[in-house]
Amino acid sequence: MENMLVVFGSSPESYLVGCGRRFSWKNFPQSLTEIIQSGGLTMPNTAWISVTRDMKNWVALNRMTAKRYFSPGLESGIRDQLLGIQSNVKHVSFGDADFGEFVVTRYYSSAWYGRLRSPLLAESKTLQRDRPNFDGNLEAIIIGQGENHIYALTNGFVAYFDDAVDADPDHPLPKVS
Repeated sequence: MENMLVVFGSSPESYLVGCGRRFSWKNFPQSLTEIIQSGGLTMPNTAWISVTRDMKNWVALNRMTAKRYFSPGLESGIRDQLLGIQSNVKHVSFGDADFGEFVVTRYYSSAWYGRLRSPLLAESKTLQRDRPNFDGNLEAIIIGQGENHIYALTNGFVAYFDDAVDADPDHPLPKVS
C-alpha cells in the first residue's frame, strides 16, 4: 500500500496531496513548496504537515531524518517546544491563530503540550479524568473551525461539534460520529 498524505488549506481551492513518491498542491505556502521541490521533504519520508488556518505558519516532519521544517514566521514558543523535544514529536495541530492555539503530542510519552482556549482545555481535562490512560492513548488533537475538534486516540476517537454543525442536518461530520 502506498503512503498517502492530505493537508487541507484555508479554502477548498487550497490543498496538498501526497501519494506514492509525489506531491501535488494548489495555493500552498511557497516556503513549504520550496522545501518539497528541493528534496528536503519527499513524499515517502514525510510523516505529517500541519498548517495554521490562515496558512501563514506550518510545521512538517521528515520521518527518516527526524528533521522538522518550519515556516519562517512560526512563533518562537512553538518552535522552541518542537526543537526541545525534536526526537519525540508525534504530531502538531494548530487552532485559533489569534489565540496562538496549538497542541504537540509526543512519542514514547504520555505527556503532551499545548496552548488551548478554555472550552478545549476544559474538555481535555474532563477526558483526562474520565478516560483511563487518556494521555497515553492520545495520538493528536485535530482542531477544526469554531469549536469543532477531534481527539485521535490509539483506540478510536472522540469528536466534539459546535452548534453550527449539530444544527445542519446536511453537514457530513455528524454522520461519521
